[in-house]
Amino acid sequence: STELAEREQKLFLRSIIDNTPNLISLKSLDGKFELVNDAFAEIVGRSRQEIEGLYEEKLQLPQSISKALTENVEGTENYTVEEIRNHPKTNATSFFQTSHTIFKGLLTGDPKLLSVSTDISERKKADESQRKLMTQLEDVNKELSQFAYIVSHDLKAPLRAIISLSEWLVTDYGEALDETGQHMIIEMNQRVQRMFALIEGILRYSKLGRENEVKTPVNLTNVAKEVDDRISPTAIINIHIQQDLPTLIAEET
Repeated sequence: STELAEREQKLFLRSIIDNTPNLISLKSLDGKFELVNDAFAEIVGRSRQEIEGLYEEKLQLPQSISKALTENVEGTENYTVEEIRNHPKTNATSFFQTSHTIFKGLLTGDPKLLSVSTDISERKKADESQRKLMTQLEDVNKELSQFAYIVSHDLKAPLRAIISLSEWLVTDYGEALDETGQHMIIEMNQRVQRMFALIEGILRYSKLGRENEVKTPVNLTNVAKEVDDRISPTAIINIHIQQDLPTLIAEET
């Protein structure tokens, strides 16, 4: 009955091993396979029976892991590496994360190497997609910054010309202008200064999320007044601004 129980236990363990999607292999450090599961056999392109009892060299599999371990068995218990495997039938490339564990065999005491590989191909694809998206986002942000800078530069040029023309106008024809004319020039210059401020605001706004702006007290009553002043509503529109709007600690832009 003890023999029967051991056989049942082996069948139970074999069933668990063969029904896991992970690649599992057990071998000696000289590369001889003692046990593999169906998933491992499939990726190697052989049956389980063809692999168990044979050496990696006979199966034309790489021996780098086993050979490296034979030089430093002591003090090495387990470690994890990433591996690339090609399917023998489809030649499709898959990425695996393999955990290698060294332990002493119960019968002989010889060290064994248990390897369990998890397919991480989908995670690799997701990481690569995320990397590409981040690269694209960085490129878009650079283009946005360059675009905002160029547009602001091009918009400021005619504004400077308007200011120069208004100064020449006052210098050359100031005495000929009545009070209304002088007031109109002053108002024109004020609107040009507003336009300068708007352009600078666009530049600051384009950098939001990429540069940390210092938070300062922002009085919303003053903000509302500035908005009212910038939109310059017509005479038929009457705007009332509450004088006790809160002051926030925020990024001014």
